[in-house]
Amino acid sequence: MPTVAQDDTIAQVLTRFQDPELDEVPVVASCDDARFVGTLSRGDILLMLRQEVLAEPSRPTRAVPHGSATGSTFEMPAGAEIVE
Repeated sequence: MPTVAQDDTIAQVLTRFQDPELDEVPVVASCDDARFVGTLSRGDILLMLRQEVLAEPSRPTRAVPHGSATGSTFEMPAGAEIVE
């Protein structure tokens, strides 16, 4: 499975998603350090591009159920809070 590093550019990351079946990739510390630090999904990239390129404010939130390897990204409405 392809991975991305924390310091990869967006161009490098986008090349990993050329496979239409791939929705999420593991993120490692660096190309020299394979420690797992998280995951990056297509949705994460789209939310980032929406904020950075289109300058649209959003409140992306990612929820991963306990014990699950995957989660869902959704946008929280203005004024919403997450309470434990």
